Amino acid sequence: MKKFLVGLLALSIAIVLINGIAGKGEAGQKWPKEIFLGSFPKGSVAYPTMVAVARLASKYTPAYVVVREYAGCAPLIKACSTGDLDMFMVGQDDLLSAYYGKGPWKGKPQDHNLLIGAVFLGGSAFGVRPGEGIKSIKDLAGKTVMVPGTVPWEAGAAKAILASNGILDKVKIVKFAIPSEIAPAMIDKTIDAFVWPPGAGVLTEIHASVGLDWIVLKPEDIKAARADYPALVSWRAPSFVSRLYKYPPDKVVNGVAFCAAVACRSDLPAFVAKGILDAVYSDNHINEVKSLSPFLGEYTNLENAVQYFWTPFHPGAVKFFKSKGVWTEKFEKRQQELLSKPRSQSKGK
Repeated sequence: MKKFLVGLLALSIAIVLINGIAGKGEAGQKWPKEIFLGSFPKGSVAYPTMVAVARLASKYTPAYVVVREYAGCAPLIKACSTGDLDMFMVGQDDLLSAYYGKGPWKGKPQDHNLLIGAVFLGGSAFGVRPGEGIKSIKDLAGKTVMVPGTVPWEAGAAKAILASNGILDKVKIVKFAIPSEIAPAMIDKTIDAFVWPPGAGVLTEIHASVGLDWIVLKPEDIKAARADYPALVSWRAPSFVSRLYKYPPDKVVNGVAFCAAVACRSDLPAFVAKGILDAVYSDNHINEVKSLSPFLGEYTNLENAVQYFWTPFHPGAVKFFKSKGVWTEKFEKRQQELLSKPRSQSKGK
């Protein structure tokens, strides 16, 4: 009987240890069997990144992470609000509007927190043909500029920059539905400039046919864009862009960028949020994400994961970043400011 009790005790301890390591979180909470991660559809820059995150989380946590596709930020935010998603990739401007109950979410703030402040920075700039005297934004007066018809922040930021230079009413703005419309319009000279990310594959034809240059944005241009879209940052194109266009090493291609972030429901258990981040960033796991997603580069690192945020981080994320020594007093102050910032009175889904 004594041996049986000793054996039973040992087995019980083993089960507790196993559950504590692989199946439970803090205070005896169990990991969910499945976690649903939302992404833009296949073919987007977000999809391979979210698949990579899902693979890591499935590999290094007790949960199996499933990627679900949604056509746009609003459907992703709504799906997370209704419980169909646990986490999702989102542009920080869209998250800001939803969290504070602004724009399409007016009066209905959504309870989502950040896990990762910046997975990557989606940069955008004004492209022009060389040798046509367009060196600054003011030189676009009397010109035709093509902007995205389906990416509100890019089109909106472009208009804000043109307006701040006093030429918005002097520029003809046309919209494109798909990026492949840019190249023929530039080559046929039916437009003089366009707004899109440097380095995008659809632009190589322009460079090969008529050449491609970029307007260097000034600090006041960035400030004007951020006045309308607070979650934008000044952005300098990665070095591969200069190599792609065979620019000299000191060629600066800069513009404005939004942060693609990973958010989650605010009621996601803290140990789950921390566990997901452990899976992505600990022991250089982020290199696995980069190897699976060709869109990630120098901006995707632990430091930038907390560098950019306009809505609060999840408590589990804060705990993780503190454990890694990257959560500074500056970030804590920012977090508390955002937590105390007034939100719309009527919360809803």
